[in-house]
Amino acid sequence: MEENWQEFKGSYQQLLPRLENCIEAKLLFGARTESDIVCTQGMESVFLYNLQEDGWDWDRFAEDFANIKSLTIRDGQEVSEKIFDIRSLRYLELSGCELRAFHFDKIVQLTELEDLIIENSVLGDVPEVIFRMAALKNLSFMGTKIKELHDNLRKLKNLEYLGLNMVGMNQVPAFIGELTNLTSLYLGANNIKELPEELKNLTKLEHLALWGTSLEDLPDWICSLEQLRG
Repeated sequence: MEENWQEFKGSYQQLLPRLENCIEAKLLFGARTESDIVCTQGMESVFLYNLQEDGWDWDRFAEDFANIKSLTIRDGQEVSEKIFDIRSLRYLELSGCELRAFHFDKIVQLTELEDLIIENSVLGDVPEVIFRMAALKNLSFMGTKIKELHDNLRKLKNLEYLGLNMVGMNQVPAFIGELTNLTSLYLGANNIKELPEELKNLTKLEHLALWGTSLEDLPDWICSLEQLRG
């Protein structure tokens, strides 16, 4: 349990006295939840586990948690686009979620979003709208199989972290070399046989994960990445 986090179990109504002065909370729910949501004006972070297909009032959730900055949803069978009405979000994580029928169009409303984590989920194509999120600094698809990494990714010039471990990638797109603010690039557990020379432009790179790939040798130019740590 992270420091400063408080963990709660039960319905919202039961938790009201304990949530009022809480800044961060992990709300753990099983197959059924009550939808009597409390007002949590002072809360900044919410962590939701194990959301099932019914029993969750997303309209009221988006209204009552309208000011949170961080939302983590893990193991959610049902996730609603109403989360994009929480326009104060700076961190959004959707891990272990079913997202094939999920519409990302309204994510552009999250103009302050810096961290987008879609890990170990079922996604299909990466929604093109994500590449319009100019404020993003951290983007991860680790463990989420993606059909293709669109070249519009090059538009995310502020990216510092790109997580692509275990995404089913067979080659590293050369345009990743245009993301010159990257300090961390994770490419592990993909069937990668070579690295494009364009990656030598990532002069700020400190962390490069290549474990579990099909690389036999590292290119000579990798020695020019002076910030790279062993």
